[in-house]
Amino acid sequence: SSSAATAITNEAVQVGEDLLMIPQNVGSVNILLQYTHTVLSGGTKTINKIVSLPDSWEANKTHNYTVNLSLDTDDIMVTADIEERGEEENADLSEIHTLADAVDLGLSVKWASCNVGATAPEDYGMYYAWGETDGDKSDFSWSTYIWDAGSSGKNLTKYCTSPAYGTVDNKKVLEPADDVANVKWGGTWRMPTKAECDELLTECTWTWTTLNGVNGYRVTSKTNNNSIFLPAAGVRHGTSVIDSGTSVHYWSSSLYKSYSDSAYELYFGSSFQGTYSSIRCNGQLVRPVTE
Repeated sequence: SSSAATAITNEAVQVGEDLLMIPQNVGSVNILLQYTHTVLSGGTKTINKIVSLPDSWEANKTHNYTVNLSLDTDDIMVTADIEERGEEENADLSEIHTLADAVDLGLSVKWASCNVGATAPEDYGMYYAWGETDGDKSDFSWSTYIWDAGSSGKNLTKYCTSPAYGTVDNKKVLEPADDVANVKWGGTWRMPTKAECDELLTECTWTWTTLNGVNGYRVTSKTNNNSIFLPAAGVRHGTSVIDSGTSVHYWSSSLYKSYSDSAYELYFGSSFQGTYSSIRCNGQLVRPVTE
């Protein structure tokens, strides 16, 4: 990433990437802060923010600015410290938002170091219903589920293999537009399939532990000893959170083979782990994978 400061005034002269020379007789000055960021899908993207300096100039006076920028699906907070030195102004930008790492566990895919909506491995992140990309819900039930025309899970409008559950389309894996990992993180990030969850279960060692006071599993590769931490955040059903701190339900992208109102999940407690089924309207965590 990189940054630059440019004065939007005819009197200022830019003498370096982050250094402006501004005459003392100039009144108020608007400074254009340009921030360039490498995006997950490849390439770079630049966003701009204008900050205004005061009308009067005083030597050895410091002004602190907080600039909130939005880039793709990630919120990036940038702080700009502008110190007046008579005719010399210097703007310094620093990124404090960190994207998840892609951890190589020696498997067919790499697993993210944290959940969707989280900022650290032990953070729960956001709860999502299966196939939904909006986690800002207070009620996880059929009446609020995007792919149910009724309120019972028997009138499904997408991802259905049996007429007993709604309109049959025989879609068995979430499309990118309905995959919250891909929607929020972009690039090749996506939700894991059931097969990839099974691989994580069989090819890694699972140890119940705590990280910064949060219960969960340390999942360690049997081949290279790399690991990820999966916090135990329970599940949201209706308006309640169930079993927070003792179990967790992570969505896969795979529809359950027997019942279209359910999808496969990675479900574990302190003494068990496995892939099971969970009704699609439940609110559960998402741990992305990438190629």
